[in-house]
Amino acid sequence: MAETTAHTQTPHAAHPAFLGLDAGGWVSFGMLALIGIMLWQKVPAAINKALDGKIARIRASLDEAERLRREAELLKLEMETRAADAKTQAERIVAHARQEAADMVAAAQADLDALLARRTAAAEGRISAAERAAEAEVRAQVVDVAVAAVKSVLSGPGTDQDRLTAQAIGDVDTRLH
Repeated sequence: MAETTAHTQTPHAAHPAFLGLDAGGWVSFGMLALIGIMLWQKVPAAINKALDGKIARIRASLDEAERLRREAELLKLEMETRAADAKTQAERIVAHARQEAADMVAAAQADLDALLARRTAAAEGRISAAERAAEAEVRAQVVDVAVAAVKSVLSGPGTDQDRLTAQAIGDVDTRLH
């Protein structure tokens, strides 16, 4: 039986224990001690303070981002308004330029019509003057021919009365020329 008891009483692996605590107990004790020290040194308050600071910085960043977003929206609205105003002004400028161009074309057409009317009137005046000059020249030639004919008729043997008639015809010739 000694053998059977020896077989049944084989020593198990020894678990070292210190002050009555094995490894798991010491880990638990260490964790409790660490948590106790952390509470005693007010570590949670410091962590809360750090987290509160981080939250405040994040909140400030979010507020700044919101402010920047509002400013960006205002700037966008202002730029859209300016773009619309610029477009309207450009359309007005184009319309004004077109109107000025149409006015210039109308004025140029009126000037051309007036110039053509003046030149036509001047040409008609020159034609009329040339017609009058031609008529005067034809009359002068008719008078010259008539005077020459009368002179030739009267140059023949005649009386004093014929000479007086010839002199009167000569006076008419000088008055007509």
